[in-house]
Amino acid sequence: MVGTAPAQAARSAPVREGDLAALQRLLDEVLRERGGEQLLAARARLHAAALEFRRGEQPSDGRDAVVEALGGVDGLLLARACAMQLAIENVADELRRKRERTTATPARANCGRRRLPAGSET
Repeated sequence: MVGTAPAQAARSAPVREGDLAALQRLLDEVLRERGGEQLLAARARLHAAALEFRRGEQPSDGRDAVVEALGGVDGLLLARACAMQLAIENVADELRRKRERTTATPARANCGRRRLPAGSET
């Protein structure tokens, strides 16, 4: 089945900031339904602690407090929530890099062909 040009363009369009925000809201809604506000808060706290750790900082309220804050949350749900969050961010980042590559290198009509130096004949 051959798709229409607008449908093909929509499928190949990169994720925009608004789309990323919509995906994040949808994920938050699903997590709230599955694990409540406690799961959302635990994921946010774990995310903040990971950012601090990557910067070489200790978590602002200490490691024990981070672990204690996660104690009441189902570990499997939290792991899945973090995995889904990372998947969303990875897709958005990959599409951003792809968009940057395509705008940085203009399309060439003779892609893969070498140009002969001026004045040379074959």
